[in-house]
Amino acid sequence: MVIKKELTIEELEARICNDKMLLKKMKEERSKRDNTTSLEQRKTKTMARAQERSNSQLTHNVNRYMIKMMEVCDARGFIYGVIPHEGKPMSGSSENLRGWWKDIVKFEGGEMECKV
Repeated sequence: MVIKKELTIEELEARICNDKMLLKKMKEERSKRDNTTSLEQRKTKTMARAQERSNSQLTHNVNRYMIKMMEVCDARGFIYGVIPHEGKPMSGSSENLRGWWKDIVKFEGGEMECKV
């Protein structure tokens, strides 16, 4: 047997007020959680950009020093490869060996493999 209790207008208004406050609190918590996530995502993107910039500078410096060594040692060309702990392997070569390097030599896994 179910007993129905009739609510007065004041009781109903109080319930509505409580539910509105609860809804507002839940929306604020969700907003904070979303802001934290977006902050973490921005931080991750910033770190990735910094890593890319660092890799670019590394490649530039290696090329510059290799060209200097070519001039000093009277070498005809150079080829190099860098395998970082994380991320993509990087490689490079002098212009006269670039076509051969890109066609023949490939990084596979964490090692360099040369198919001749």
